[in-house]
Amino acid sequence: MDTVLVAGAFTYRAATSPIPGRANPDAAEVGLGVIATVDPCGFVTSDVVGGPGITVRGIRPLALRTCFALVGRPDQSDRGVVLDVEVTEDIDLDRYHADGLTVRDSGTVHRGMGVEAPSRTPGVGDAVIDIVYHDNGDAVVTRASWTGPAPDPGEDIDRRAVATRVGDAAERAMATGAFRHLTYPASSAASVDLCSRVATPTLDMVLNIPGTRSARLSQNSCRWTVKSGDVHPSVEVRVRLDLQRNQGKFPSRPNAVVNGRPTQVWVLDNVPYRAEAAKACVYATTAKIWNPWLGYRVVPDAPDRPDPSLVEVVEVSVAWPPDAAEESRVCESAGRIAWEVWPSIP
Repeated sequence: MDTVLVAGAFTYRAATSPIPGRANPDAAEVGLGVIATVDPCGFVTSDVVGGPGITVRGIRPLALRTCFALVGRPDQSDRGVVLDVEVTEDIDLDRYHADGLTVRDSGTVHRGMGVEAPSRTPGVGDAVIDIVYHDNGDAVVTRASWTGPAPDPGEDIDRRAVATRVGDAAERAMATGAFRHLTYPASSAASVDLCSRVATPTLDMVLNIPGTRSARLSQNSCRWTVKSGDVHPSVEVRVRLDLQRNQGKFPSRPNAVVNGRPTQVWVLDNVPYRAEAAKACVYATTAKIWNPWLGYRVVPDAPDRPDPSLVEVVEVSVAWPPDAAEESRVCESAGRIAWEVWPSIP
C-alpha cells in the first residue's frame, strides 16, 4: 500500500497547501505527552521538510503514530526523498547499536544518529535514521529513503539533512512539551480503548511461546511481543489512515464478515527487520472517513483534484517465525482477536 502512495505522489507537481488541525492545549507535557492523541504530522511541517530547491509533494498520516512525507527537487519529478516518521513510547535502541548508532545527550532528551538500515516502505532504498528519545521512553524515529531512479552525484537532496531537520523539530518539541495533540470525536476508532478489548486468555493462547513477554498499550494502538531467540512473535492492534480512493485496490484479498463487520484478510510475507517475525496474518476493517482530516497534512494541488479523504483502517495482526505453526492456525488466532475488537469500533 505504501508503494501506491509513493508512486502516486509523483504525479503532483503543483504547490501544496496545509490543512490545519485542532490542538489540545491541555495535553502539552515534556516528552510526547499522551501518545494516543499526538498529531503524527504535527511537527513534520512543510517549513521543516521543505527549503530552497526542495518541493513538498505531500505530507499525511499513515497511522495514528506514523507520518509520511515526500519531497523532491522541482526538476526531478520521477524521484524524491520519502520520510517515514514514527512516534513511540518504547524505543528499543539495541536494534540500532549494531548498525553504528551514535548518541548525543542533551539533558533528559537524547539524539541518536549515524544509522542506515532497510526501509519500512516497500520499493525504496535503505533509510538513514535519526532518533530523538526522552528519559521516559518516548521517542521519534525518522527514516529518510530515496525513491525512484538513483540520483546522479551532486544532484540529489541530502537525505540525512532532511531527516536531521525533522529530528531537530522533534527534539525541540520533546524538550518543551510542544507536541500537537488532537481531540478525536466519539465517531472515530481513535477515541476507543481498543487494547482493553483483547482478552487475556486469548493472548495467552496466541503467544504460548517460551520467551520474555512485553506489552505496549496506548489505548488505540497496542502490541504484545514474545522475545524468543532471533525473532519476536507478536500480536498487534492499530489504526491506519489510508486514502479512501485506494480502497478496493487489492481485489485478491479474501473478504469476510467478522462479528458483523466487513473484513479483509491477508498474509504479509516480508517483515523487513531482522529482529521481527517473518510473516503476519492481518485482519482489517474500515471505520470513520475523514475529509478534512483534523490534524496537520499537506494535500498536493493536483490538476485532477483526486479525493483527499482518509479512512480509518483498524488492523489486527499476528506475526510468527517461519518455523512456527501452519499459517491457517495463526490466521485463526488473528480472527479470534478481531472478533473481540470489532464490536467496540464506532
